[in-house]
Amino acid sequence: MENKKTRKLNDAVREMAQIKMTTDEKKRMLENILNPSPLLMKQPIKSPYKISYFISSFYQKRSLYYLSIAGLFIIIGSGSVIASQKSLPGDLLYPLKVNVVEPIHSALIFSPEQKAEYESSLAARRLTEAESLADQSKLDLPKEQKINSLLESHTQALYKAIDESRKKDPAEANGDDTIVTNFEATMNAHAQVLDILNKQRGKNKKENQTISENARDNAHFLRASQEKEVGATPEQYTKKKEDVQASIDSANTDLNNTRSDESSIGKTVIDNTGKIIEEAKKSLKEADEDNRKGNSQNAHSKLLDSESSAKEAKIFLKAGLKFK
Repeated sequence: MENKKTRKLNDAVREMAQIKMTTDEKKRMLENILNPSPLLMKQPIKSPYKISYFISSFYQKRSLYYLSIAGLFIIIGSGSVIASQKSLPGDLLYPLKVNVVEPIHSALIFSPEQKAEYESSLAARRLTEAESLADQSKLDLPKEQKINSLLESHTQALYKAIDESRKKDPAEANGDDTIVTNFEATMNAHAQVLDILNKQRGKNKKENQTISENARDNAHFLRASQEKEVGATPEQYTKKKEDVQASIDSANTDLNNTRSDESSIGKTVIDNTGKIIEEAKKSLKEADEDNRKGNSQNAHSKLLDSESSAKEAKIFLKAGLKFK
């Protein structure tokens, strides 16, 4: 049997386990963690006594660290992290997603190739968030600026990861080419969807810097920074050409399988998808011409153009037809 002291201790533990924060308390704690008061962020005055200053600074930082971890455990337990994944710029949980959850995830990825793919996926996520806001006519200037800033960060992180990958193993550059063309295709496809939505919703393009322009600029920057100075070998060219032709055929199949859409956006998306596929075919033909002339570098570049356009067509068709 439990003695009196053990019984009291067990009762206290059970009472503590039943303590829960209210919804308002969780929101206030989250706001304080993500948007701390300037008074809390104020730096201590540096003491002339370096040892005492070091000790004071150490304990202050350690306390803030444990406080943050404790707060995060409460947030995680409440399901806010999961809920934040569906949040959009302007929502309460959006800072948690982009300032805490995503950076922690990225920091735990140690492979340069996987980090590059993750940062590319985050850039794509920013554009789909912009599309959702534009569809709801909620894409105002502050939200555009926030998304543009995040797009720049993701692109720079992607560039750094690819650079590390190529230094680590130059022989695996083809895998990096795929990441770059995927990023280029994704940025261009979603930029075009966003342009269509903004036009349909009557948004004045001159009012502010558009996210679609920024996405295209970032795609061009990354592609230009990764262009090779030498072309592919005949064997590599043949294999790449087969892969590109398969991508074009797949995009054509998707377009042919698309049911007739009588909505204004649907018609525009279907028509533009056909034009992007034609661009892919044109680039592939030009690649063959350069290859016959012995200009392997231009031939390889045109192959990447064709591959990027074919992938763009597939992404654009799928993303664009979500909106009516």
